[in-house]
Amino acid sequence: FLTAEKNKREIKLAIAAKDILELWTELNIRARNDREEHIESGNLDSFQLSNENMQWLEQMKQSLSMTLEENKKLQKSFMTKIQSLWTRMELPEEDQKKFLEQHTGYSDPLIVKLKEELRRLEELKLQNLERFIKLTRAEIERYWDLMFYSEEDKRLFTPYFSDSVGENMLSEHEKKLECLLQEYNNYENLYMTIRSR
Repeated sequence: FLTAEKNKREIKLAIAAKDILELWTELNIRARNDREEHIESGNLDSFQLSNENMQWLEQMKQSLSMTLEENKKLQKSFMTKIQSLWTRMELPEEDQKKFLEQHTGYSDPLIVKLKEELRRLEELKLQNLERFIKLTRAEIERYWDLMFYSEEDKRLFTPYFSDSVGENMLSEHEKKLECLLQEYNNYENLYMTIRSR
């Protein structure tokens, strides 16, 4: 019985170690203690197969998986906003390309860098409010067209037709654009099907 249990735990350990190594690679994480070093070095023979260690392995795998999923969502959200701001600010494509090449993956340091870039772009945006309102309106118009909005539906968003300029006006437009982006992403396949007819 003990041999069978030991074999079962060794198999579990090998699978969990492989999964953890893959998650570490995606998250750009290194071993931080003795137990983790056993996994990172592949030296699993000296890893004690105690109940506590087996639970630790499972918890670590779950925690890393959750972190990776969360970071993927954050990365996608930040990159969508960053690329939208790049487009509206008409930043040089070489700069965009360089930034994208230097900022890949889903590590915590990458998420921090994306936050910093977004903050930088937001500050630039506030310095150019009127221009940004016009550019955001153009993007809203594009999504309205992509989603076949009627003139009547468009008129429901009254800030679009206002002449006032300010942070609140820009904020209203950005919220609308965010809603449109979300709506479009949720039903993108449907819109593409309709458009291809």
